[in-house]
Amino acid sequence: MFTNSNFYIMLGKRDKPEYQVLTMDKTSQNVLATTFTALCNSFLKTHKLIKFNGKYKPEQHELLYINNFSLNPHIINCLANDITLNSYTPKNKHKIRSVFSGYKTNSSYVLAFQYFHKEQHLTNKGLQFFYSKDTFSIEKKQGISILNKLDCLYKNNTLYFKSFIITNRILNLSKYYRVATNDDLQVFSQLKELYFDQNINLKDLSDTIIRRKIAELLDYNFFTNFTVKQIKKEAKEIGYDIHSKNNKIVIPNTRKELKTLVKFLSNEVYKGAFDKKLRESNSSRYLM
Repeated sequence: MFTNSNFYIMLGKRDKPEYQVLTMDKTSQNVLATTFTALCNSFLKTHKLIKFNGKYKPEQHELLYINNFSLNPHIINCLANDITLNSYTPKNKHKIRSVFSGYKTNSSYVLAFQYFHKEQHLTNKGLQFFYSKDTFSIEKKQGISILNKLDCLYKNNTLYFKSFIITNRILNLSKYYRVATNDDLQVFSQLKELYFDQNINLKDLSDTIIRRKIAELLDYNFFTNFTVKQIKKEAKEIGYDIHSKNNKIVIPNTRKELKTLVKFLSNEVYKGAFDKKLRESNSSRYLM
């Protein structure tokens, strides 16, 4: 599959990356091509596929997928015009974002990506000892380590991936899920059913998860469909303590408590069926 394919380095910022070729000797090229081929062959065969909706965190045996994924055309351009790209050297000061390779099949492309962690840099800082023939020796060389794993695979115009967080660091997934904008946060803060202390800065408190949950609540018109009285009743039934003031739900002033509240409103806080303890889910997906 990747036998005749080059390998590329994605550098710098995700949305304005620089691309360079990873130049290797023939033996290294063949080993890496064989490794990526094996990884691609097993990637889809060993996992159950779940359509991505921005709400569900997959289990170990599951993969998320996005149909008709819009791939950055500059990535495709690497495959077609790699002769115009510079070779990567460790002297490049930009952060490595990903190592990837790909090839064309008929009218489509297959691309495999591995997110690059800073620990994969092999630097010449300190004394690096390498073992060979029963002996350690010092090597003053720089390099990179490529792991035996894939983080995402693009095939037949579909993107397959395990971790949203990792994949979003390589490819921009923002158009495939919604998070609350600052304007949305302003709308949320002005809902008549909610009470905000004047010292609360919702923008500072809201991380990506909170913004996603707030966007869901706004899109669903949650507070049009459920009254404060109904919300408090449901919370009481599972033992979740919601504070209210002037018949309004009091918004917590810590990120942890705010996250729990919006997850409760999104059906992700519940009581265990047998131990009756309050639990918080890290994702949600309808079973039926």
